[in-house]
Amino acid sequence: MGVKNGMKRVLFVCKGNMCRSPMAEAIAKVKWGDLMEAESAGVAAWAGDSATDDAVQASRRLLRYDLSGHRARNMAEVDMASIDIVVAMTREIAAGIDGGAGGGKPVVLALEIADPYLEPAAVYERTLQEIERQMEDKLIPLLRRRA
Repeated sequence: MGVKNGMKRVLFVCKGNMCRSPMAEAIAKVKWGDLMEAESAGVAAWAGDSATDDAVQASRRLLRYDLSGHRARNMAEVDMASIDIVVAMTREIAAGIDGGAGGGKPVVLALEIADPYLEPAAVYERTLQEIERQMEDKLIPLLRRRA
């Protein structure tokens, strides 16, 4: 699988790869970069789209992380054989991802994060905080057990 330097490769997935999954990737890199190698994609992403302005601003304000260079990519572009854990932003997204514990397939973990797309900036900040909370509750214990 994708273990590199003792770290698991984690793929964060939302719909368009412009809001939730890029913010999750930023959180992972800032808070838990010693536990995982993070990347993101979207199940219906238009490759090359940038992160929304509000996602960029929320990440800058709360994480001091610059998402302005982020470019969306579609799940079809991801080498799933190199991914250890997929973190989907909803159960519906998780259900569409082929994962599992065996056969070289990644473990699929579902969070429940509402899409902030086209919502006010304050919603993006709350969404970023909720992603961090759910990652801390669900993903981080899994990474520490599998380390």
